[in-house]
Amino acid sequence: MTLVVVSVLLGVAVGMPMGRILESFEAGVGRTLGHIALVVALGTMLAKMMAESGGAERVALTLVRLFGEKNAHWAMAAIAMIVGFPVFFEVGFVLLVPIAFNVARVQAPRWC
Repeated sequence: MTLVVVSVLLGVAVGMPMGRILESFEAGVGRTLGHIALVVALGTMLAKMMAESGGAERVALTLVRLFGEKNAHWAMAAIAMIVGFPVFFEVGFVLLVPIAFNVARVQAPRWC
């Protein structure tokens, strides 16, 4: 909401007509969301398939075993580096969410 309000106020401040402000805002947001929405949607589908197939759990368990339970934060940093290099930030974030939940579940105290 802040971005919308500031965009309108900036347009008014520089003397743009209201119709032109709305057209400019719509064109800019449309281009940006059109590009990002597809990437996020496909990344979400891939992350869901990874979570449902057990791939996220396997990655989490392997890394926690490799780094040790006390160093789970380093395991997450390693997988973030591996996942982060070849993909956009949005897709990497969506892919890491199920892994983070699985690591948290593995790391939860046994009495929970």
